[in-house]
Amino acid sequence: MIVKDHLFTYLGFRLSGDLGQYTMYTYCRKRPVFFIKSPPLTPPTWLQRRQRNRFIIVGYLWRGIGLDRRILWTKLAKAARLNISGYNLFLYWSLRHDVPTITTLVRVTGINPLATP
Repeated sequence: MIVKDHLFTYLGFRLSGDLGQYTMYTYCRKRPVFFIKSPPLTPPTWLQRRQRNRFIIVGYLWRGIGLDRRILWTKLAKAARLNISGYNLFLYWSLRHDVPTITTLVRVTGINPLATP
């Protein structure tokens, strides 16, 4: 008999995050834990708002670069076998501007999403 606490684990789900008014996660012994989500006690700090806005801006940039450029970022991530999406690689580039890493990926794969069309 499947115990109701382990039903999600048997179905292959790993619980984590918020769902409606509940927060859930998987305990170290593979047991799911549910509790009612508690609202924040203080408003977000200016650093938190700044960081959230950075991610929002990158989302707008991703949608604004065009489909052909997004496909190049996705191909670059796959060709480099990074196990991340093209959006995640673009996000990394937009937030860090790590020129040596992106240059190495472009050199190894031959795919350059930064080149002007």
